[in-house]
Amino acid sequence: MDDDPQLSPPSDAAAVHRIAPAGELDVASIDPVRDDVDTAIAQGATAIVFDLTEVTFLDSSALAVFAYAARHVTVVQVSNPSALARRVLEETGLLDVLHVTP
Repeated sequence: MDDDPQLSPPSDAAAVHRIAPAGELDVASIDPVRDDVDTAIAQGATAIVFDLTEVTFLDSSALAVFAYAARHVTVVQVSNPSALARRVLEETGLLDVLHVTP
């Protein structure tokens, strides 16, 4: 078994919080996502999954929310990022703290 918490999500499904925003994630639209993260933390989530399937754009405010989540829970997974979003995560070094899946 792998001891890396990023690769071993908790077995308790109640501890995993899924957030699936849509459209653009920028300074004008990030507040509801940040509120979802705060709710997950308050409810005791140990993992947060950001499903970016429907996200068309993200800026530094989205990256800040991902980093904020990573400071407060054990596992942060980003699922289905676009090629551009994946590149932004790579270039900013966030791949070192986030678990990104196809």
